[in-house]
This record gives sequence, C-alpha cells and structure tokens, in this order.
Amino acid sequence: MPLLTATARWDALALVVNGFWSSTDGSTIAPAAGQFGSVSFSAGDALSSSADAWGVAGDVVITLYRPYAADRHPWTGDDAPAGAQPAFADLRFNGLVGGHAVSFEQSVTDLTTAASDSIDLSVITPVIGGGIELDLDMRRNVDWLGHLRIAATAGWGPGVEAGDSLWFVRADLSLDVLHNLAVTGGYRLLNWNAAGNGDSMSGSLQGLVAGLELRF
Repeated sequence: MPLLTATARWDALALVVNGFWSSTDGSTIAPAAGQFGSVSFSAGDALSSSADAWGVAGDVVITLYRPYAADRHPWTGDDAPAGAQPAFADLRFNGLVGGHAVSFEQSVTDLTTAASDSIDLSVITPVIGGGIELDLDMRRNVDWLGHLRIAATAGWGPGVEAGDSLWFVRADLSLDVLHNLAVTGGYRLLNWNAAGNGDSMSGSLQGLVAGLELRF
C-alpha cells in the first residue's frame, strides 16, 4: 500500500498532509448462501471480488506544551538564555484539527450465475485529535547518530453525512542517518463507517510502515 506523508513546520505549528492508495482482488467459493447488493449467491458458487480504497488527509498540529524547552508554552514567547545548550530531550504535547476523506469501492461477481454488483462509498469529515512527540539528541552519546524521534497521534471525525465516521491512530519512529535524511518505521490504523444510496459498510486498514524521511 503506497503511503506518502509531507510535513511543514513553523515553530509551534505544523501542517501534515497524508495520502494512501490500496487495491486487492481475489476469488473464493461461497461457504454459505448470502447476498452482496443485488447479487444473491448460493453455497458452492464461485465468487470473485475486487476492492480499492484511497484517502487523503490534511492536519494542522499545534504544540501546546514543551516541558523541557525554555518556552514551555509556545504562546508566551519566552526565549532560551543566550548560549544555552538545547536539551537532550524535546517533548511536545500537541493538539490537532484537520480534514480527512476516504473512498472505498468494492465489486463482487458470482461466476456461476454471471451476476455482479458494486458499491462506492466515501467519508468526508473534519477531525480533532492530539498526540505526543519525543525528540532525543543521540549525538551526545553516539557521535555518528543524529536525532531519534518517537511520535504517536490519534484523531476522530463525525462525518458530514449521517452514518459516517472515522478514527485513526499513527505511531512513528525515525532515526537520522544524515543531517537531512532519516530512516523511519511505524504503525497505521484507519477505521471508517460509511453509508449512502441504501448501502453501508465498516472498513479498516492497518499495518506496519517503513520508509525514508527527507527534510528540506
């Protein structure tokens, strides 16, 4: 599942944009009679199915409290004393507001009867949430290492249509290998409920992620 994240930070504010796309297909033998949309199938029928999902998200993250910084509350404007060395650890407690959209399309074909149908549902919602970030300056202990960053974020949105909702969890770990390049890993969980045109569904995507982080 391709996943792309871009972040722009200005002091206590950050803009985070995420996007993903996922596709899968397969076939099976129906273990029991059932129905998908207008397709009624019997036990033993050969079924094929495909599903596609994509999502985009834009979040504004604001740092509310930094217990190890000279300016613990960003809105006070307190500066670190001249010549002060940055703290080994920078801990940030964040709030989040944004907008998310998820689209899901699934089609099912009964290969035995040649009947087929599909659903196409989406969720568009404002979201609120919060998170925590920990930045450790590893250079004080190991010269060839850079910063180690650990972050966790969660949010929820009620949807703009009746029956829609969405919530997510993100966890990230990154380690600098160059001054502007880091290796990253983490976990993603996205859960949504969507309804429309007489159809409804609950969907979820989750898994581990790995990649590179490039900073400009």
